[in-house]
Amino acid sequence: ELNELNEFNADDQLAFRSIETALKKAAPAAVAAHNLPGVRYYAEVFFTLAARSYPCVVTDVAIPALRSPDVKPLQAASWILVAAGRVVRDKKNEPTSYGSSGRGSKPPGPSHPVRGSSADRRDAEKNVELARETLSAVAPWSLAHNHSLRVFAQLATHALLDAFGVDAFEAGPSTGTTEKDAGQPSDPSDPSPSPGADSSSPGADSSSLSSSGSMLW
Repeated sequence: ELNELNEFNADDQLAFRSIETALKKAAPAAVAAHNLPGVRYYAEVFFTLAARSYPCVVTDVAIPALRSPDVKPLQAASWILVAAGRVVRDKKNEPTSYGSSGRGSKPPGPSHPVRGSSADRRDAEKNVELARETLSAVAPWSLAHNHSLRVFAQLATHALLDAFGVDAFEAGPSTGTTEKDAGQPSDPSDPSPSPGADSSSPGADSSSLSSSGSMLW
């Protein structure tokens, strides 16, 4: 029986690594594809939900892409939604006490067991660390010249700060990044982006923002 259990665990680990590898290969190609907004929306939702079980979608794909100087605005906007959406969703569903969880939680049962406080605490700490990395990668895009990308970055930054609180992002131990350092101008006299820097209009993104925000966050 012990050997069968070990073989079962080995098969599970192999399947997990296989799915991780498939996601890391598929995600960049799916986001880079030139699809209609509705099709891109489904890809963003899929990878956001996949990242909840496989964080490599955020740590190994989304965050490195956002830190790359060669990423295209449309792709960066999608990675912002995926990374911030995953982190904020996990925060909202964190258990607040023994057997209780945040907004949208389900009662304990066979598929939703009650977890110990130590395991919940470790998961919460990992999510805070990931939130800090996500904010440091997302916040600089809030000053981008591209209107759509800038608005998505500002929306994601607000969602992260609202979910975790400002204190969670002050002097993070892993990155040393503060909210002020993460792309926000230190001097109020610094010039802001020109309103005419791009030709996009706010109305063009309103429906996309409302649908993406309600689904991903």
